[in-house]
Amino acid sequence: MTEKINRSLIIFTVFIVLLSILLFFSIVSPVHRWGDASTYYMQISSIVNDHDIQYQPIDLQRALQTKFDDLPAGLILIRTATGTYFYGKEFSYALFTAPFFALLGIQGILVFNALMFWSMILMGFWYLREKGNSDIVAFGTSFIFFTVSTAFVYIFWVHPEIYNMFLLTLALFLWIHSIEKPGSEKFLLCSAFIFGLATVSRIPNGLLFLPFLFYEFYSRRFKRALSLFILFLIPLLLFYGYFFSVSGVASFYGGNQSGYSSNYPFMSSSSGEVNNSLIIHDGDQSGYSSNYPFISSSSGEVNNSLIMGHLQSINYLNGLYNGFYFFFGRFTGLIWYYPLAAFALTSFLIVGIISKMRRRKNDNPFLEVMENPTHYLVFVGIILNILFFIFLNGNNYFGGQHAVGNRYFWVYPAFLFLIRRVNLKLIIPFILIALVTVVPIISDPVSNSQSPQRHTFIPPYPLFPFEYNQVRNLPLWSPQPPALQDISFLYKDSEGGIPRYLGSNTYSISGTSHWIVQKYGTIDHVTMIFRDARKEASNVLVISGNYTKTMEINFTNPVKITIPLQQPEYYGNPPLNEISVRTTSEIIMTVVSDETENQVILYSGGWYDEEKNNNQSFRWMTDQSTLVVYSDYEQNKSIQFDAISFSRPNHLNLQVDGNNYIYDINPENYSTITSPLHLHAGYTIVQYNVPEGCISPSDNSGLNTGDTRCLSLNVRNMSLIEPLPSKNESEKHGILYWYSYGWFEEEKDNNQSWRWMTDQSTLVVYSDYEQNKTIQFDGSSFGYPRDLTLRGDGYYQVFRLYPKNYTSITSPIHLKAGYTFLQFDVPAGCTRLSDVSDITGLIIGWKTGDTRCLSIRVRNMTIS
Repeated sequence: MTEKINRSLIIFTVFIVLLSILLFFSIVSPVHRWGDASTYYMQISSIVNDHDIQYQPIDLQRALQTKFDDLPAGLILIRTATGTYFYGKEFSYALFTAPFFALLGIQGILVFNALMFWSMILMGFWYLREKGNSDIVAFGTSFIFFTVSTAFVYIFWVHPEIYNMFLLTLALFLWIHSIEKPGSEKFLLCSAFIFGLATVSRIPNGLLFLPFLFYEFYSRRFKRALSLFILFLIPLLLFYGYFFSVSGVASFYGGNQSGYSSNYPFMSSSSGEVNNSLIIHDGDQSGYSSNYPFISSSSGEVNNSLIMGHLQSINYLNGLYNGFYFFFGRFTGLIWYYPLAAFALTSFLIVGIISKMRRRKNDNPFLEVMENPTHYLVFVGIILNILFFIFLNGNNYFGGQHAVGNRYFWVYPAFLFLIRRVNLKLIIPFILIALVTVVPIISDPVSNSQSPQRHTFIPPYPLFPFEYNQVRNLPLWSPQPPALQDISFLYKDSEGGIPRYLGSNTYSISGTSHWIVQKYGTIDHVTMIFRDARKEASNVLVISGNYTKTMEINFTNPVKITIPLQQPEYYGNPPLNEISVRTTSEIIMTVVSDETENQVILYSGGWYDEEKNNNQSFRWMTDQSTLVVYSDYEQNKSIQFDAISFSRPNHLNLQVDGNNYIYDINPENYSTITSPLHLHAGYTIVQYNVPEGCISPSDNSGLNTGDTRCLSLNVRNMSLIEPLPSKNESEKHGILYWYSYGWFEEEKDNNQSWRWMTDQSTLVVYSDYEQNKTIQFDGSSFGYPRDLTLRGDGYYQVFRLYPKNYTSITSPIHLKAGYTFLQFDVPAGCTRLSDVSDITGLIIGWKTGDTRCLSIRVRNMTIS
């Protein structure tokens, strides 16, 4: 008796120590916004503070004040027919987390996760001990099963992964206990209710309940089966019913659902402040829709026609690929991320094979299974759950770009209940696998959650099969570069330094890196431009299938290569090619497509991706950025652009061909910069430097934004123009003007010359001193009447122009000493000739295939 008490005391102590360790790490670990954490956090906060699940201005205000990572980015909301907003996630997790949040603040969410995780280990221990395993074997197996898996990582997420696993563990534990312990029917009833709660959280969880319900009907316990089914339905009716009663939407994943990365409802897009009366448009919609098939995005209700349509469109070949990757994939494989699940499955199958060998030939295996069905029912539930994800949710069966391992693997604890007596010889190989593949991940769960692709670059992961059919969902790069017009270019792995994404599809790479090209349409090549990063020569080797190219590059003379893509490594839809780049030192690589390949100016490092506002495109830059400018031959040009500074006055140091040009840039208005530029034959490098450095908007408390980029200047209308005239030329010819940005080449007919312009163009006028002048020209519109806005130095006027007939325009202008820039704007935009079916009589000299975008035609330009 004393020995039993001592053993129980030791086990109790071990579990208390384990709980203390888990609670300690959950309290001291930083809280981050990964996945859908913004939605769950704000939902929890709303329940605690407002006792509702409705998104309101006060919710947004609290989120902006909390400030961890880029909260509330990634927010998912449902907008109802009445214009109110509700969180687009189920709320049972938020409801049960709320008391911990109210008591401990934001760390209480992680504490709740840690308590559930510890409880799963405890239940696993009790279950394995009841199967005849010793205390140490039961504890060790349960501890390793849960802890040495990527399930451990999700303790540190504001996400319901641990919650889902806990509910399924508890439901299965109670069910098995009730079946194997006669007279424990109350546990059976509790289990059915918890299965229902798990199904509220995630619909596929309900598939584990079906085999048990079927078994009750098979055993002709109809009354009990009906009772269990009713108890199973109660949580669904409660949670879905309440949500419908307050929102009018039948599903958490239905209705008018949108995702927001900025411009959140009730936030003023101009000031960034919360406005109680303002409702912004549905924000930056990122294609969020129902998380599961068969739910109508308009009503949120189950739609039978959607079911049939979805079943008919299932890609069974893709499902078979998923089945392989589900177990062996580099990013998702069960064997690498949940090794003890593989042990449980192997143990279960081996026991089944041995029992079959011992079974007499005249025995009915089905009857024997149904007499002791527990493990087989669990196994069937697991299979149904896996089949759901790899076939019905086959486009993303694991959780996408912010998943560590398989984030949707909520069925994981069910594998524990396949184990009976633990075979110590059999479990050792799986523990060894876990030490190699899982321990490096769980030893730093926060960093590996922040960069979920990082561990896949380190052996042995590059040896594992790559999930080609899930390439767009994999965390191959963070942040993901935007897809070009014809291709997506994704980083796969590396044998050297991990590439840094520099913006505008530009990367800093060294050593050997491997890339995937996902091509669309009929494109059969990809073009890359290489330059050295440190003003020294480098050797570069590029390999793609049978294509091999070796070159020497340096900083001042970038090299362009075009790689054929005729022989993909993966013949999916779309097909995939692999490209390896090997270099002896750090180089800069810019990927271009057909859309950008023939452009004269390429953004190459230090530039953020292009943005638009009111049809005006622009780019932000860091404190150091680079342009690559192409010319067929050596010539002199000028580079011209508009720039405005972020937050404070800055200086721009423009460096080109050994010359430095310094300009003052202010934050109030755009300044038009025109700088001399000597172009070599081939590529010329232009460096932009801001000595004052860059500033992150998130560091400015007045902006209320989670934008963590480091910004210095905002640049638009980047173009090459003819070289600016010298002062001597001006004295010879009087006032000079020339056509800069947005004008097409001069045309002639019957000795009459003219120029077409796009919707935005610039005329540059030089004057030796400040003076007032008059500009005169004739203008006509293309296709239909348009307004022309003329802006100068403190001058603004609008003219109405018509097609076919010219209108004479005369306007006063004020010229500064030096260069004055006159802006010609057409608010109605321009029309692309190739989009017009019949332009007979509309334009002289038109040729088939002309793709120019035209607005206004100008002739007889004079300044006097």
